[in-house]
Amino acid sequence: MDLGDARTGLAVGRGITLPRPLTVLKLRGQKLELTLLDVARQQEADELIIGLPVSADGRETPQSNKVRSVVGRLAVQAAERGLRVYLQDEHGTSIDALDYMISRGVKKSARDVKSDAYAAVVLCIICFYEFTHDLLLLANFKK
Repeated sequence: MDLGDARTGLAVGRGITLPRPLTVLKLRGQKLELTLLDVARQQEADELIIGLPVSADGRETPQSNKVRSVVGRLAVQAAERGLRVYLQDEHGTSIDALDYMISRGVKKSARDVKSDAYAAVVLCIICFYEFTHDLLLLANFKK
């Protein structure tokens, strides 16, 4: 998920299929957190991947602190439901999401509304790539 001040983009991915944009929520606080957990249940999610805003040099920003605060509360509730929560560097995902939307033929008029959900798609793709890359490294190391 791409957690923002005004909007939160959600995407879902399963196995080796490409993730897909799910929705954009315009909620905050406890209502947002409960809705996220409900969507995770509906989608039969095992884990939540949440974008962590960082600067171009990898440093955390004031927005990072806000996201960490929400994620901390969310992680406690998620753990009670058997969900794992991960933070993923989201630097550059907005630009990548725009490129992805253009490549998928999303109309210009719809891009603003859908951009947060597509940023969540990019986060899923990055996590999947990094996870499989780490598995390949581990497999090669064990040989």
